[in-house]
Amino acid sequence: MSDEHGIVIRNKSKLVAQGYTQVERVDFDETFALVVRIESIRIILAIACHLNFKLYQMDLKSAFLNGIQTSYLVENEFKRGNVDSTLFIQKDKKHFVVAQVYADDIVFCSTNDNLVKYFADEMKTMFEMSMVGELTYFLGLQVKQTDKGIYIKQAKCAKNLVKRLGLENVAHARPLMATSTKLGIDPSNISANDVFVKGIRFVNNAGPDGGQAVALRVANDRIAIYQFSIQGYQDTLLTAYGIHFFRECEVYGVVDFIFGKSRVVLRNCDIYVRKRTEGTVNMITAQGRGQVEDTGIVLHNYSIKADKDLQPYPQIKSFLGRPWYGYSQTIVRECFLDKLIDLEGWLPNNDKKSLC
Repeated sequence: MSDEHGIVIRNKSKLVAQGYTQVERVDFDETFALVVRIESIRIILAIACHLNFKLYQMDLKSAFLNGIQTSYLVENEFKRGNVDSTLFIQKDKKHFVVAQVYADDIVFCSTNDNLVKYFADEMKTMFEMSMVGELTYFLGLQVKQTDKGIYIKQAKCAKNLVKRLGLENVAHARPLMATSTKLGIDPSNISANDVFVKGIRFVNNAGPDGGQAVALRVANDRIAIYQFSIQGYQDTLLTAYGIHFFRECEVYGVVDFIFGKSRVVLRNCDIYVRKRTEGTVNMITAQGRGQVEDTGIVLHNYSIKADKDLQPYPQIKSFLGRPWYGYSQTIVRECFLDKLIDLEGWLPNNDKKSLC
């Protein structure tokens, strides 16, 4: 492992053994991996900055000891996180210790310096661990801790991405979007022309009983969305108007959760149908063309699966969509449809007819 300047700060090796390739739903139904949540790291950094104490890092010589190590923490009165299984907390009336265990690394902190030293000595005594020191690099985040606060950057990650894409010697290009464009204060509303956005997650926590609750609204022309996760229930993704392109995205919902009257293509995307608390029908799309015009939804080379709360397929019918208006138009091409989709495919909506 090297820092942002390319200087090696730690040597690591990995052993990967594979006898055959497993197929989902044939060889296994569920997977579970202890992967740290970036939200936990953000919260720990925020707490450390607010309470003005240092974060430290230790290195485990072998990742195979991870399970033994986590068991040891539980046995020594550390409480394991309910949401993040890699987070451990031990506290008394005055002080607490927080440990984030990730594969062969531990990031930890405490409100008491003596507890920091005791925890580090205990880990080194019980396991083959070395003290790295103050936290400087973790999960692609470069961290600098000072008396004035904690500074975070991802320069090394950006450089690695440029190198991996072979763009090191490529001349810089001007941004496609005008620098004077005002995006507004609503982060869930993308409404500018000539926009390319990558790697953002939008979550609407209204729940299955929350009614119409949009997680992301997209409007205007030539908007490209790449590697988004858009999570909601009813009316998750609104492609209001314009020309839009989604690639390698995830969309979660229950009813009409891809809707609007734009010209939109979703390609190589994963669509997850969730469970409703009321009602027995799920609808994925609801295209809103009200007259003969050049708009519609195109789903190309994507997959539709049941979210984990809907498995194992109870008596809830799921359809590819229904017409929102009289000239609704949706095209499905070269897609994987899980067995939760009803054989009828499309659901008529009263006297409205769809061109699907």
